Amino acid sequence: MIDVSGAGNPSRILVDAIALVPGRSAPKECFNPPLAPRFGPFVSQVVKANGFLFLTAQRGVDQVTNKVKIPDTASQARQILENMTAVLESFGGSLDDAVKTVLYLKNSDDLSGVNEVWRTFFGDSPPSWFSV
Repeated sequence: MIDVSGAGNPSRILVDAIALVPGRSAPKECFNPPLAPRFGPFVSQVVKANGFLFLTAQRGVDQVTNKVKIPDTASQARQILENMTAVLESFGGSLDDAVKTVLYLKNSDDLSGVNEVWRTFFGDSPPSWFSV
């Protein structure tokens, strides 16, 4: 686990990015499905490119109020996966289509609860994942 806020580490932000190879890929399409929580005008909720859907980082926010209403990490993880499900279903997909997830946890002690939620939603076919 990488601690971006720990003592001795001046980093305050961590960005995970993927880019298309110029001239060798199909144009990207940007979408903002109505059921996805919004982060602001400068973020596309979903980018479709080369047969992949790239979902923006998800937070445990209510789809209607766009606010975090759940205090514990495992419940927020559940809300995140419900939000991801809604986004993927709007494209005719499901969580079974998820290939990779990256978890950014504030407290590493919450990982076991999040793992239980992941197991509930993904069963025996979870995506690859990395925890930060």
